[in-house]
Amino acid sequence: MTGERVLKVMGSCIRLLADLSSFPVIAGDKRTEVNSVKLKSSYIMTIINNPGPGSQAGQVLGQKPLLRPGVHAEEPSVTLDQINRRLKAEIEEHKKTEKILREYQNAVENTNDLIIILDSNYVVRLVNDAFLRHFNLDRKWVVGNKGEAVFGGDLFESSIRQYIDSCIVDKPTPPHDDIILRQQDADNRHMQVSCSPIRNERGEVSRVVFVMKDITDIVRSKMAFKTFKVISDRVGYGAVIIDLEGNLIYVNESFARMHGYKVDQLISKHISIVYTDEQWRIFQKLKKRLIATEKSFTEEIWHKKKNGVVFPIMLTSTLIKDENGDPLYISSSSIDITQRKRDEEALQYSAEFERLITSISTWLINLTPHEIDDGIEKSLKDIAEFAGVDRSYVFQFYDDGKRITNTHEWCREGVESQIGNMQDIIIDAELPW
Repeated sequence: MTGERVLKVMGSCIRLLADLSSFPVIAGDKRTEVNSVKLKSSYIMTIINNPGPGSQAGQVLGQKPLLRPGVHAEEPSVTLDQINRRLKAEIEEHKKTEKILREYQNAVENTNDLIIILDSNYVVRLVNDAFLRHFNLDRKWVVGNKGEAVFGGDLFESSIRQYIDSCIVDKPTPPHDDIILRQQDADNRHMQVSCSPIRNERGEVSRVVFVMKDITDIVRSKMAFKTFKVISDRVGYGAVIIDLEGNLIYVNESFARMHGYKVDQLISKHISIVYTDEQWRIFQKLKKRLIATEKSFTEEIWHKKKNGVVFPIMLTSTLIKDENGDPLYISSSSIDITQRKRDEEALQYSAEFERLITSISTWLINLTPHEIDDGIEKSLKDIAEFAGVDRSYVFQFYDDGKRITNTHEWCREGVESQIGNMQDIIIDAELPW
């Protein structure tokens, strides 16, 4: 292709661009150059040529004036390579923009949030599939219709319009949880709503993005937790919820009081705060077993109070799972069994003492007369060791009931005998108690 033919083609393209764009084209007056004039966000390439009235190129470009009145060439000259690089850069930028738009569109369409875009006259301009599914509406009917018709007059006027108006005047409100969508054939849905403005090139709000997020499950969980808290705070046993790392998520008043704390002193603390080192190792084994088997357990274990005193509790723990069935939290109840342990120990002590006395009595009955004294001393030894004392005695009363004498004695090794000092004792005078 000859140079003059190239110029003809390029000159035709330039004039076409000038006509279509209604923007001025720049022409020089000395040599053939290529300039660029920035028009909004794009560039128009122009051939600047004025070799003289006799040339073919001059005839082509001279068919229509390229320099309009009042327009001056102020941009610096650039080469074809520079224009080519600029075009490539703009193409790449355009591709990036298209990619971002596709990703945004996919995010909008794939979200479960209800998204609708309205203009300042409350006319719907765009709506996503989740919105259409929730309200069982047709896109062709929704787009172009008024928000009042789409949402229903009562809901729109009482709840939604205020958010849109706040965006239009450029004072968007933070997300609120106060919209309830009432449905005839299903449970009411609790919605968190938010809106944000879209501005035109002049910076004015031209559209409003209105988003509704279904938080029904969250609201119900909060209500259930409140109910659980009211109940657990009034029972006589401690209740806690910990995460899998052992951090306290929930503590009721009974648990805090049982350990000498206030509730706010335990929230977010680690559960190990109520265990001794030894008992903490035991609890860790129980926790691992619970997570591995997913079976609740009830075990007797010892806790530590704020003042360092340890006391026994009956611990029952259950695994809490998320919606996918994975372990999420551990719920535990604790019963202070200090008094019960004392009662159990007292009963056990009494039962063992009765067995000892029965055994001694049976054994003494079967002794011969000359074995009685040794038998009594052995029995005193058994009783003293059972009671954990250093000395035990047998005293015999005189017939008048006013005097006693020590007849038999057992002393632990290293303890001095006192039997010689406790003979013929007058009760009223020497034992006034």
